[in-house]
Amino acid sequence: MLKRVGGGGRPAVVVAAGPARVGLAVGPTLLRRAGALAVFVLIWHLASATGLVRPQIVPPPGIVFQTFLEMTADWSEFARHNLQLQLAMSAALSIARVLAGLAVGIAVGVTAGYLVGWYPLWAFPIEFVVRALRTIPGLAWVPLAIAWFGVAFTGPVFIVTLSALFPVAIATMHGVRTVNPVYIQSLRTLGADDRTIMRDVVLPGAVPSILTGVRVGLTIGWWSVIAAEMFGATGGLGFLIRYHGDATKMPEVMAGMIAVGLVNFALDRGYLAMQRRLLAWQGPREALAERGR
Repeated sequence: MLKRVGGGGRPAVVVAAGPARVGLAVGPTLLRRAGALAVFVLIWHLASATGLVRPQIVPPPGIVFQTFLEMTADWSEFARHNLQLQLAMSAALSIARVLAGLAVGIAVGVTAGYLVGWYPLWAFPIEFVVRALRTIPGLAWVPLAIAWFGVAFTGPVFIVTLSALFPVAIATMHGVRTVNPVYIQSLRTLGADDRTIMRDVVLPGAVPSILTGVRVGLTIGWWSVIAAEMFGATGGLGFLIRYHGDATKMPEVMAGMIAVGLVNFALDRGYLAMQRRLLAWQGPREALAERGR
C-alpha cells in the first residue's frame, strides 16, 4: 500500500503505508460492494413481493437462498445415490474439470507461446494455427469433444484446455517479445547461451504477461465448462442447472446460478492473491495496479 507525502512547496514522494491504512482503503470498497449487493437483493424482493414478476418465474430471494442451503447440505439417500444433483459435489466436479483443463492449457500455451516468441521464423505455422483457432468459440467444440472423449470427465476438460490455451499462448508470445533487448544483448556479450538467456531473462520477464493470460484463461475456462455441462456433459453445475431447468424448478435453477457466480468469484480472488505474491518482486507499481482490480 502506498501514500503520497508532500506539501509546502516540497515535491510529493510516494512511500509505503502501514497495514492500518491498507485496512482503511479496503473497508470502503467492501462497503460499496456489500451495499450494491443489498440494493440488488432488495429490488429483487420487491419485484417478487409486489407481483411485478411472477414467483414461478423469478422466485423471491428468501426461497432461493433457502433452496441453496438445502441443496448444499442435502446428503439424503437420494442425494448419495445421485451425486450429480448435489450442489457441493457438482461444484467440486466443475472446479476439478476447470483446474485440470487449465493445467494442460498452461503447459501447451506457454510452450507454444515461447516457441513463437523466441523463434518467430520457423515457428510461424504454430502462430498461424493459434491465431486461427482462437477465433472459434469453446461451445463450437462441444460436439467434437463429446464424440472424441465422451460426456464424463475428459470431454469438458478438453473444452477448458482449448479455452485457456489460446489466451495463455498469446500472452506468452507478447511477454517473450517485449523483454528488454538490452538485457539479452548484455548476456550474449558475456557469452551466455540461449538456455541461460531464457532461464535468467526471458522467462522471468514474461511472467507478468503469462499470469495475465492465465487469469483470462481461467475465466473463459469456467464459462466454457458450465456451457459444456449444460449442453452435453454429465455432472457439474451446468448439468445441475439444466436438469432442474427441464423440470421448471426455478429456485433450484437460480441456486445453481448463484453457485456458479460464487465459485467464479472465489477462483478469481484466489488467483489474484497468488498472482500478487508471485509478482511481489516487481514492487509498489504492481501493488498499485492490482488495487484497481
